[in-house]
Amino acid sequence: MSYVATTITEHYIHQGEMIGEKRGEKRGEKRGIEIGAIKGKIDMLDNLLKSGILPQDKYQEMVRPLMEELKTVELTRKISPGKEKRGEKI
Repeated sequence: MSYVATTITEHYIHQGEMIGEKRGEKRGEKRGIEIGAIKGKIDMLDNLLKSGILPQDKYQEMVRPLMEELKTVELTRKISPGKEKRGEKI
């Protein structure tokens, strides 16, 4: 009987690990897409500045919040999902 209980327990543990891996991959993809979108916006503003369409002061005004958002997304990416969910800091 203990053999069956162990096998069932191992099955649940394995199943939980698989679900956790899938969730982790989805979170990683989402953050990767977010980072790519932010970097794309910054690149677009850089090109507008270089071509003379966007003045320097307006560029700084528009890029500053994007850079802060990028830092935030990259920092949360480094935190493990369990700690991020509980609000703990590393």
